[in-house]
Amino acid sequence: MDVKATLLNKFALTVLLIFLVLSLPALAQAPIQSPSVAPQPAPQYAPTPGPSSQSAQSAAPVQSPAAAAGAGSGAQPLQTPSLMPQSTAASASAAPLGTPAPVKQPVKAVQKDLTDKLTMFKGLRVVFPIIQGVDTRWQRIGDYSFVADVEFNDASGYSFRWHMTHPAKGEGTRATEMHDVNTSRRVSLFYPEHQNCTLVGYTNILRVSDAVYNSLKRGEVSDFELDGPDTPLKYNREVFPLAHTIRALNIEPADLFINDHLVSVRTIHAQTDNHWQYWILDNPRFPLMVRGQGPFLWNLVQLRHPKLEGLLKDQSVDPDSEARRIIKSLEDTGEATTRAILFDFDKSNIRQVSKPILNKLAVYLEQHPKLRLGVEGHTDIIGGMDYNIKLSQRRANAVKAYLVNVGIASGRLKPAGFGYTKPVADNSTAMGRQLNRRVVFRKL
Repeated sequence: MDVKATLLNKFALTVLLIFLVLSLPALAQAPIQSPSVAPQPAPQYAPTPGPSSQSAQSAAPVQSPAAAAGAGSGAQPLQTPSLMPQSTAASASAAPLGTPAPVKQPVKAVQKDLTDKLTMFKGLRVVFPIIQGVDTRWQRIGDYSFVADVEFNDASGYSFRWHMTHPAKGEGTRATEMHDVNTSRRVSLFYPEHQNCTLVGYTNILRVSDAVYNSLKRGEVSDFELDGPDTPLKYNREVFPLAHTIRALNIEPADLFINDHLVSVRTIHAQTDNHWQYWILDNPRFPLMVRGQGPFLWNLVQLRHPKLEGLLKDQSVDPDSEARRIIKSLEDTGEATTRAILFDFDKSNIRQVSKPILNKLAVYLEQHPKLRLGVEGHTDIIGGMDYNIKLSQRRANAVKAYLVNVGIASGRLKPAGFGYTKPVADNSTAMGRQLNRRVVFRKL
């Protein structure tokens, strides 16, 4: 039995060795597979859809014929449609491919096209509401405002002072040379704290260069880079793909504020090779980045300066009408909401345009000496909870102080600040945040 077992074991071992020898050539020819590393998409920070105008929503772009054909088929200039006022939008027929649908404007929006009348000039303040901001390490900062105050714009270039509101921080000065205004293909969106410099080789969020603007208008694919977040490489591939080129998709309307008036302007809707999107003002003198989606979001940019009032003739809220509306609402329902009591940005100073409304309300209070009112301040969600509670309280206090100053007894007014704790609209959309910024008067 031992001899038979030994022979069987030797036979099995021999068969195994023969199998291994025959398999070696095939194994030697088989390539070694490296792990497949697909590039990970950059963080997408799309806001939740809510009540807003078309230009304040994230929608699938409608490509122009040039964009649909691709770069290889030859560049074609973009077609420029006219902006359609709300009064004619309902009767319009379906828009052909490449033509944006008319924008549904909020009440009292400015309907005339001011695109070509806007310029960058000394003293202009531009406020960019940043949503889901990130730093250069791809770390979330939160929602804040980036504020640029133009110092000069002339043949040498332009410069602006800048600061960021809570929870971001930092302030400084940024200048751009005329050579870069003309030729740069790079845009700076990031600002180190206390940085005062001329950033050579870049333009910035205030405007793209003439070279980029002209390429987009001609329907060409342009080189395009941003500063800011670096991306690590894995197997020589970008983990978070960055922008390297940009091309125009269409001419589309987008919204911005001019001294608190909502205005629809013409923009070039452009997309980078990593699918970030930007809406650039279709104005060669001031190709402002009106709206952006990547690497963070911004929308409903605000332009502020007394000089801009000349563009807004006959568009201001009538103080008498607004005061009558507030009083009627108080009498009918016991409360009244107004968005016409305006304050300086990030402050509690009541603007001159709003004071006639409060004067009319004071007359009504004098005629009803037993009436007591709560004065509520409400904000949007940009900034932290504590910041907005304090800001809304200061603004409610300012309204009370103004009414007291014109003769209303202090004891008849009770101010309260609620920050963003009582929203009436979706704070994840720009239009919703606009609706949440309000003053409420309530009978006590």
